[in-house]
Amino acid sequence: MYLLSSVRQLVKRTAKSRTRPLLEQSDDREKTLRDLLVAREGFYQDVADVAVDTTGKKLYSIINEIKKAVNK
Repeated sequence: MYLLSSVRQLVKRTAKSRTRPLLEQSDDREKTLRDLLVAREGFYQDVADVAVDTTGKKLYSIINEIKKAVNK
């Protein structure tokens, strides 16, 4: 399962993280996240049976989407 999100949302979610070496070494977190997404998204899409867009969604909504996808 691929939980995807917009770069803007990823920047917000990782803003306080101190456990992401690639972001910690970066002078521009948004650019780093965008570059990582460009480099990895094709692979994520290829290997995932299901993709759930989590952008702007509350946790309970994401959980419900995951449950629906798993129960298909």
